[in-house]
Amino acid sequence: MKKLKLYNGHCGRIKDNDCVYIAAYSRADAARMMVRLFDPSCHKESVKPLEGRWQREIKEYFGQCWGNTMNGIKPKHGIWLTKKYNDKPVFVYDGEKEEIVEYG
Repeated sequence: MKKLKLYNGHCGRIKDNDCVYIAAYSRADAARMMVRLFDPSCHKESVKPLEGRWQREIKEYFGQCWGNTMNGIKPKHGIWLTKKYNDKPVFVYDGEKEEIVEYG
């Protein structure tokens, strides 16, 4: 079984969201999930540049840890978001099923 890598950072892509928490098998896997979450309608030819941009953003601006807000939450392949600083994180993207989970 592959080991998950953990990332956390601020995300300005969705209004009112403070932080994003990612459990992925690699930075490329994290970038792929971010594209599917934030740009789900992009065409296949547009995916690679978006993945590259997310990989750079994750490399340069995201921490490589789970973060205090995620204490007590078991890592699962996917993405969590918070609406405000110190809010409870909400699981929004299931990396195993490759689908967006209801977020409200």
